[in-house]
Amino acid sequence: MRYFIALLCITLAGCGGTPKRDDYTKHVNRIDHEQFSQKKFHFSFGENKMVELRGIADKDDTASNSSILYQGGAGFVGMFAQIGVHALMVDSARDDKLAEAQSAANFLVSPLIARTENVTLSSLLTRFNESDSTAEKGSKAVMLKPIFFSNAAMNQLSLKLIAVVPDEKSEKSRKAKPLYQNLIQVYDRVLTDDEKTQLLSAETDELNQVLSGMLESAIYVIQQDLSGRYAKPKASAKTFLVPRSGKSKVVRGKVVEEACGYKVVRDLRSWYVLFKTPPEESKTKQNYSLFCQVASEPA
Repeated sequence: MRYFIALLCITLAGCGGTPKRDDYTKHVNRIDHEQFSQKKFHFSFGENKMVELRGIADKDDTASNSSILYQGGAGFVGMFAQIGVHALMVDSARDDKLAEAQSAANFLVSPLIARTENVTLSSLLTRFNESDSTAEKGSKAVMLKPIFFSNAAMNQLSLKLIAVVPDEKSEKSRKAKPLYQNLIQVYDRVLTDDEKTQLLSAETDELNQVLSGMLESAIYVIQQDLSGRYAKPKASAKTFLVPRSGKSKVVRGKVVEEACGYKVVRDLRSWYVLFKTPPEESKTKQNYSLFCQVASEPA
């Protein structure tokens, strides 16, 4: 019995290693592309009905050194129990640090957050419609969770969209795995001072247009990926530098599509990264989204 308790304490210590993040997911793909043809694509935001916009927080979750003196008189089991409790304390401190960093980042972009407090995700959709009921027979609904971000200067917006197709057959299992799970990241270009003024102005709809363009572009990429269109990219892998918060995010992957001033790259994790191509390099019209040809629907 004492060995079981010791093993439980070690397990608790191991589980407390990494704070949970709701803007990250691992790639999983066990789907049948036939179930996700263009006509059978259904998605839902679930309980996430409102736009959520955050500042970009420092993800350094290193907690301050908290030494502890283990009591040797507690015995073998007692010592491991103390180790487990200490690990949970450290994990809690790391969560608190991340929460404080996020709160500080949100304060810096509070004018944008205030502008989106009453904006629904469905109001941003112009080319797609959220499924308001169970998906049609022979198709599956994709659950979407979008989180928008702004840098501290409020001159560049981005989006992280997590897409999940649950496996209904294994939902009740403790080891249930989704049929599909992926992360799509969209980076808008850095705005000029005049464009930033328009973005912050309550007299224009510029902010909603930018958010709408990023959201629908990400949904489009999910649609193409599920239908199998991106399964075998022909392009060779390259390294891209994506402007992000005054720095450059390094992305290594293959271009699967390029349209309307956007590049769509599947990176080494099989995530999709969308970013604006500099106007001087783009062969197509710059636009809010991947749909610069207004007359044509997503194919």
